[in-house]
Amino acid sequence: MPAKGDNPWILKQFGEQGGPNGPTPHPGCRVRLFCVPQAGMGAWAFHGWINKRGLPAEIEVMPVELPGRNSRVDEGTIDMMDDVVSQLCDALSDYFKDTSMPYVLFGHSMGAWVAYELACEIRKRGLPMPCKLYASGCRSPSLYGQDYDVDPVEFSDLSYDEFWENFERRYGVNKDLQSDHIRRYVYPTLQADFNTMDKYVPQNLEPLDIPIEAMGARDDNRYSPDQISLWAERTTAEFTETWFPGKHRYVVDNPEELVERLGVDVVRFIKQD
Repeated sequence: MPAKGDNPWILKQFGEQGGPNGPTPHPGCRVRLFCVPQAGMGAWAFHGWINKRGLPAEIEVMPVELPGRNSRVDEGTIDMMDDVVSQLCDALSDYFKDTSMPYVLFGHSMGAWVAYELACEIRKRGLPMPCKLYASGCRSPSLYGQDYDVDPVEFSDLSYDEFWENFERRYGVNKDLQSDHIRRYVYPTLQADFNTMDKYVPQNLEPLDIPIEAMGARDDNRYSPDQISLWAERTTAEFTETWFPGKHRYVVDNPEELVERLGVDVVRFIKQD
């Protein structure tokens, strides 16, 4: 469990957590990349990015660890978007206030909507805004609800057996999730995260004034290209759309091109001496 004063919302490799008021940046760090994972996953989804070829040392990866999983498994899960975002913003606000260190937000799948809502909450609170939002593997927030889901099943309303039957139908067979013991361990977290998605209603669809880059995987069946393109409506600034090889878990299974893209783009926001 985290030591008193540590920030459990950021979990780097080897259990390194964020400090109470933002840790001292790693040597050479000049911009922070906050990463929010997809449903059921934790900060570990981004640990493979750290020190990966293509990601310069100037970029400090800040993997977000949401409650109720992995290092925070003893905490209760959060199953409503408003609560997730409010608590996340509370926990990270000292990082955002550090004007000496620019930052960007990246979110994948559920994490894309969380990152978008976090940017809206940051704006609402009058905190320094992220330099850019990278939204990966998820349709635009304006397309919330089952009517726009390419597979309109409310997982949060399913029984245990129905949940796993539909999970494998939608995402394919995951060899790491075949044991009933493992399934029962991760089920509460997945159920809470799917509820967050199923019940999500955007609090504010006023476009952000920061650049947005919407990202998709070419073999991901969780959205259509048009649904990715509609992220353009969520910003008054620059919009970019980028596609990568892979399926829904490409950020974990084959992130090389994604990491290379971020490595090239994020360094643009480093403050010049």
